[in-house]
Amino acid sequence: MFQGPIYNPPVPFSTQFHSGIHDGTLVIVSGTVLPSGDRFAVNFQCGHSENDDIAFHFNPRYDGGLVVSNTKEHKKWGKEEHKRELPFHRGQPFEIRILVTHHDYKVSVNRHHFLEYCHRIPVHRVNTLTVNGCVSLSSVEIQGQGGGFPQPQFPSAQMQNPAYPPQPGFPPQPGFPPQQFPPSAGCHPAQFNPGQFPPANYVGIQCSAAL
Repeated sequence: MFQGPIYNPPVPFSTQFHSGIHDGTLVIVSGTVLPSGDRFAVNFQCGHSENDDIAFHFNPRYDGGLVVSNTKEHKKWGKEEHKRELPFHRGQPFEIRILVTHHDYKVSVNRHHFLEYCHRIPVHRVNTLTVNGCVSLSSVEIQGQGGGFPQPQFPSAQMQNPAYPPQPGFPPQPGFPPQQFPPSAGCHPAQFNPGQFPPANYVGIQCSAAL
């Protein structure tokens, strides 16, 4: 099923996955980081309220010069995974593609592979996408949800990933190069640190420039 694109939505942004997500679901978030922005977040959530679990929290932080990935379960954050690289530039447009697989979320930024994040919460529990923080959105698009509708065709790409063969109706995605990811046997859920919270809860992210 094809959902969107939704053009120029306000931030904070929230939408439901009408048919859930599964192996092959692709989320495309396009926007611009505000000139004075310090952080923003894209979240795959198990509900729409602040207290619901977050399966995947993707959080670029300019105040730390890194991207943080994490999971929140039972109101507690797990162990952070850090990528000490920031491919987002203040005042510049970006495109984030998040591809759901059986094993993880694969993220590309501006058509270049950036990171992968192993599932800590089963994807069948995920039903909501949110975006918040110091960012303006130009479009949000969801492709390849569950259901009986024909799957949309993506632009053809030259590269294939033997470890993750293309799903029916889903040609290989740009930004996800071959042999870039570890085999599934090596993908293990990270251990939680009970009571450990990120320096700033995503729910509290606000942008003074946007106020």
